[in-house]
Amino acid sequence: LVGSEMCIETDLIHLDLQQPFDPQAYLESVSVDQMLYEKREDGALHAASDEEELLGENQFSIDNPVDTGSAGVYEVTYTATAEEGQTSSVRLIVCVNE
Repeated sequence: LVGSEMCIETDLIHLDLQQPFDPQAYLESVSVDQMLYEKREDGALHAASDEEELLGENQFSIDNPVDTGSAGVYEVTYTATAEEGQTSSVRLIVCVNE
């Protein structure tokens, strides 16, 4: 696999007002530059081939505008960036209910 690809648990969640939200918790795996990173028990993304190697901050970002103090619909964007500059994004829709 050249480039990048991601897998999240779901593409839509519902939260109550003030309910804690961690966008990283919904991420299952990221593939970047032919390397697969999977979420482990510690919540971090570890390389499938080397437990010690973690996904670098320059390879992955999360745009999280969710405010659980305000009811509304929010879009969280997860983006992986390959060494050659190609990007891949997935979105999680978060509905904060009153």
